Amino acid sequence: MLACQDCERYLEAFLDQELGVKESLDMQAHLRECPACMELAEAERACRRFVREHVSEVPLPDAVKLKMIRRAMDGVTGRTAAAQPRTTWWEWLGTWIRPKDFALGMASAAAVLLVLFGPFSLWSKGDHTAENFHADKFLQEASMAYR
Repeated sequence: MLACQDCERYLEAFLDQELGVKESLDMQAHLRECPACMELAEAERACRRFVREHVSEVPLPDAVKLKMIRRAMDGVTGRTAAAQPRTTWWEWLGTWIRPKDFALGMASAAAVLLVLFGPFSLWSKGDHTAENFHADKFLQEASMAYR
């Protein structure tokens, strides 16, 4: 016959019907004879029943289902993780950075740099004339580059 400690240890497996025939018969015999363990087993059954009745089942997202199916099929076909095609760094980066957010961030950075270091910089100490910024020379060189 089982001791109460053994009964408590194997109670989950007993309720899940995972014990062998002999162990299951020993558990049933102990539960018939020990009111404390029987009460514990009934409380566990009631808890499981409550969870089963009141907790709704959350559906898996389609992406998770597809991943599970692919892994199962890979196990059947013998395909290993090393044989699977690898993603390029650009595809990997796309999972972390969304293009619109990246473009907005770059535009914001360019605007900040233009305000801080551009021709009308907040830090400039001189007057804003073409002589100070050599704008004429810059425009002339830029226009010659495209001829």
